[in-house]
Amino acid sequence: MVVDVLKHSIMITVFVIVMMILIEFINVQSKGSWNKSLNK
Repeated sequence: MVVDVLKHSIMITVFVIVMMILIEFINVQSKGSWNKSLNK
């Protein structure tokens, strides 16, 4: 039971980290224009 909860929380944490890195990579590659367009 506890092992399953730990597995799921680690999977979610890894997913969130990967998504944050992907968004930051897109932001750096577009030199912030992608982020500026979202803020409008």
